[in-house]
Amino acid sequence: MKKVFKILFLIVAVITLCAFVFFEFASSFERAWFEMWTEKPLTNAVTEVVPKSAPEFSGKNIFLTFDADMTPYMKKEQETGKVKQWYDPELISYLEKNNIPSTFFLTGMFTEMYPDLVKKLAANSNFSIQNHSYSHLAFDEDCYGLAADNSDKERREEIEKAQSAIKLVSGKAPTYFRYPGLCHNAHDDAIVAEEGLSIIKDEFSSGDAYMKKAIDVFYNVLKNINKIHVIVFHMGTKNTPATTAAIKLLVPKLQKLGYVFKAL
Repeated sequence: MKKVFKILFLIVAVITLCAFVFFEFASSFERAWFEMWTEKPLTNAVTEVVPKSAPEFSGKNIFLTFDADMTPYMKKEQETGKVKQWYDPELISYLEKNNIPSTFFLTGMFTEMYPDLVKKLAANSNFSIQNHSYSHLAFDEDCYGLAADNSDKERREEIEKAQSAIKLVSGKAPTYFRYPGLCHNAHDDAIVAEEGLSIIKDEFSSGDAYMKKAIDVFYNVLKNINKIHVIVFHMGTKNTPATTAAIKLLVPKLQKLGYVFKAL
């Protein structure tokens, strides 16, 4: 009988020890995993601006891009005092202070509303200024509820008016065009090409539109980072309140993982 109790005691002891080791390992793994995603940036992180003629959408090159949307409705909201401004100065300041190459896709209306800001962006050698239409009209009718162009003539006008406004204010002519809402088809692509602009076919939406939690934007990008190069963000406004905080999480993490920031 004593042998039976000894055997049972040994079995219980072994099970207890195994359980202790398992939970200690699990706890350590969880802590390590959390720290992996929240490490501070390396002081020698590499940043680089891509030559205008040769963007490299490969390897560990990451293009942070920011859409500066503006519609007649948004303009009215600012003019009536409902919105202070349609960009977050803290976002711009963070990118400037940390020398992060970035690309800003500007609408023509945004450019006309904030000429001083656009001149400031254009003067920064780390930044690139590109075309995002004049008033953010969708090129396709079914595009996230956006008001849409009704004809090819209107589509061309959206491209050309934005191109003129941006060049007039910044002194630089955009070479890339981004569709409002990212909605387009082959016919639209042909129009853009005829206007002398290029499009980026593989653009990844960060999901920052109307997102309130920065951590959700952060994880959305991180879980896809191995297969993307051009990431679409916005300007950290009322419609994208988590953008700035998400960028502050993403930049140091991507630097730590060896990614290199570039501008178009």
